[in-house]
Amino acid sequence: MRYVLSLLLAACVAFGADSAEEAFNRGLAAHNRGDLQEAIKAFTEAIKIDPNLAEAYNNRGVAYKNLGDTSKAIADYTQAIKIDPNYADAYVNRGNAYANLGDKNKAIADYTQAIKIDPDYEVAYYNRAIVYKELGDTSKAITDYTQAIKIDPKYVSAYVNRGLAYADLGNKSKAITDFTEAIKIDPKSVNAYLNRGFAFANFGDHKKAIADYTQAIKLDQIFAQAYINRGFAYSKLNDYKNAMQDAQKACKLGNCELLQMFEGAEKAFNRGLSAYKNGNLQEAIKQYTQAIEINPYAANLYYNRGCAYYDIGDYASALSDLTLAITIEPNYAAAYNNRGRAYASLGYQDKAIADFTQAIKIEPTNTYAYNNRGLAYNNLGDKNKAIADYTQAIKFDPNFAMAYYNRGTAYISSSDYGKAISDLSQAIKIDPNYADAYNNRGFAYGSLGDGKNATKDARKACELGSCGLFQRMQKNKLLLD
Repeated sequence: MRYVLSLLLAACVAFGADSAEEAFNRGLAAHNRGDLQEAIKAFTEAIKIDPNLAEAYNNRGVAYKNLGDTSKAIADYTQAIKIDPNYADAYVNRGNAYANLGDKNKAIADYTQAIKIDPDYEVAYYNRAIVYKELGDTSKAITDYTQAIKIDPKYVSAYVNRGLAYADLGNKSKAITDFTEAIKIDPKSVNAYLNRGFAFANFGDHKKAIADYTQAIKLDQIFAQAYINRGFAYSKLNDYKNAMQDAQKACKLGNCELLQMFEGAEKAFNRGLSAYKNGNLQEAIKQYTQAIEINPYAANLYYNRGCAYYDIGDYASALSDLTLAITIEPNYAAAYNNRGRAYASLGYQDKAIADFTQAIKIEPTNTYAYNNRGLAYNNLGDKNKAIADYTQAIKFDPNFAMAYYNRGTAYISSSDYGKAISDLSQAIKIDPNYADAYNNRGFAYGSLGDGKNATKDARKACELGSCGLFQRMQKNKLLLD
């Protein structure tokens, strides 16, 4: 964190000799043009002429500090204070030097003394707040930033830092308010946009985060951290094309961390997808795990591993991974849908229904969520709600064979065999190799006394590899030639 230095920029004090004043002014001029050695030389000359010139010690201390010689800087600030015990600027500057040396208690003591001398010294409050924050006392830091803002209502850095402090306390709303106020005062504050974007991201609003990072980049096109943050936000929205572009841009600017993470995770993820498509679920899980180790913040990695766990029957691990995906991306409808399936497989139908409902809330046309919620209602014995959900799934996707099958099966449970045959026939029309649909339609035909069609469907189902109905009919001598 940057501390604000207090440098006397004008010769507005009464000097004991014209030559001391001239030397002091030469020092100020040299310092202002960046010639620190010449500044030190001039301030030293002024001190030789007038050993009680506190301002010369203070400003020579600033020059030493800017050259990295903190010990000499402290010695000069201390001499300035000895000459003038009410020299608030010297206390602030010595406090800064102590802070940079890590002696935070001495820094706080000096800032406090400066405030005692000048209660309206906003820089002293601001710098003390920084040290309090570094010591972990965020509440005191906020109090000091607030006082600095009270003294100077347009203190942009104080708003930004107070916003960061609020964010650390988990109060993202107040953090965003402070960053917004900083932007209002200074529309070109890159740090305010960057930090507000980060706060939006923590709220899960990645679109607003991207907008703020984009504005930060517009203001500073070589700001690598803004590209990294925006790339990360894009990845949260599963926009990996833009995420990769930002990671590549950041790398060109000298920070390749995100690019390396994305590339390593992407390679492992693609190996996982390939293994999954080939039916090698254990290998898929291994590769997804490797991708997660590289990039533990990508919701889709947990989602895919969770689906693989589900497919091998490890529902508890699936539940854990899908929950992590939802934690990272709260609007991940597919993750809610598949977590609902895991809950249902573990026997928690009410939790399953809650997840399917949330998936539908996020994506009102999510046919899989309607179908799966219908199954959960069916497992609870609520056939009417089950049928209503299957119907909704069919409405959004008229070619959803499974929804027709499930609704047909629900009609069988309600002994409405005519409607069951109609739905199962539609499922077969969409998928002519749907063995279970033939089995259930055969059962419905048999229940209506249509042995001919029942036999036909039982034979077809057996040809497709599902011989349960055929064997039962054969055992009970119900098959018709």
